[in-house]
Amino acid sequence: MILDDMFQPLSIIRQGYRSVVDPLALVYDTWPKKVEGEFHRKVRTLAGNFQLFQLAPWTLRLQNRVLFQLVSHKVMRLAVPYLLVLLLVSSLALSAGSRVYASFAVLQVLFWVFSIAGLCRGIAGLNRIAAPASALLVLNAAAVAGLYKFLTTRGPLWKIWHAVETTPEDSAA
Repeated sequence: MILDDMFQPLSIIRQGYRSVVDPLALVYDTWPKKVEGEFHRKVRTLAGNFQLFQLAPWTLRLQNRVLFQLVSHKVMRLAVPYLLVLLLVSSLALSAGSRVYASFAVLQVLFWVFSIAGLCRGIAGLNRIAAPASALLVLNAAAVAGLYKFLTTRGPLWKIWHAVETTPEDSAA
C-alpha cells in the first residue's frame, strides 16, 4: 500500500483509539530538485489516495470519526482539477451573454497561460512570480495523472514509484 502512513492512523482511529503526533518526532526527507520530480512524487501519492479508498472503503463511511477531515483534505483535492475545468467551461459557455462571465473566462485563461509560462525555463523573473500558479497547475495535473495511473496500472501500484537520485548534500541538515 502506498499510503500506509495514512492507513495505519485511520485504522487506529477506527478501533476507537486516538492517533496523536509526537511533537518531538523528527522526519528527514529530500525534495526533488526539479518540477518533474515533484510531479512524479505527487502522482504516486495521489494514486495512493485512490488505492486507499479502494482497499479501505470504510474510510469513506459515516462511521469514520474523521470523515470530514478525510473528505476535506484528501477527497476534495482529487476533485479540484475537474472542478477547475468545469469552472472554465461554464465561464466560457456563459461568456457569450455576459461581460462578467467573459471577464471571468479571460482571467482564467490568462491565469493558466501565466502558470504554464512560469514552468518554462529561461524566462528570468517570471518563474519566481508565477511559482504559486505553476504549482497549482502541476499539482492538479498530478491529480489527474494519479487517477490515470491508479486505473491503468497492472500489478502492484507501488511499482509506479521511481526513486529520485540524491546527493550527499541532499541528506545534510
